[in-house]
Amino acid sequence: MEFISNKIHECINQYNSPLFFTSYSTSYISGVPDFKNIINGYYIDHILDSKFFKQNPEIFFDYLEKIYSWVELEPNYIHQILGETQSRVITECFDSLHVKAGNKSVIELYGNLNKILCNFCSFEIATSEFLKSNQYSDKNYLCPECNNMLQPSIILHGQSLKNFNMAVNALHYSDAFIIIGNTPFYYPVNRLINKALENKCKVLYISI
Repeated sequence: MEFISNKIHECINQYNSPLFFTSYSTSYISGVPDFKNIINGYYIDHILDSKFFKQNPEIFFDYLEKIYSWVELEPNYIHQILGETQSRVITECFDSLHVKAGNKSVIELYGNLNKILCNFCSFEIATSEFLKSNQYSDKNYLCPECNNMLQPSIILHGQSLKNFNMAVNALHYSDAFIIIGNTPFYYPVNRLINKALENKCKVLYISI
């Protein structure tokens, strides 16, 4: 913990405009489960896949309360350091722990769990309100306005990252791109690394 904290502070102090990327593993410290864990026969990573969602919306929504409970967790020391210093962050986490730590400069690549919305019309409802509604208890997951399937305001695997261009743009104003976590270099982080290198941006990796 002390080693990682020192490394983060070192990057903040050494570079004029550092940009941090936090992987899912950053939130494991706060209690978010590893996405490779199995719950009732399904990998969490599998449940968060767009194809699985389309084929099994009932199973997905059965897990929604468990997934939403992550926002009630507390930010860990990584979130707190980046929040206290108002460091710019790109995160693939959708638990809002960076925001909860007070950081106002966060790009959430995969969105967040704040809302349930319809991708076909303008209907949306706060997730906390939806979970208390008769609609949820009745297992009715269709939009009340257009009858299409509702979805949390997160980007599932296989869906387009709406904030990716915003993340790329942030790299144009950075002299260091610091990756925190145990993330293999797959999409989107591999694309962001390439963009950083194209912009002559120093790329560093802090393993946790």
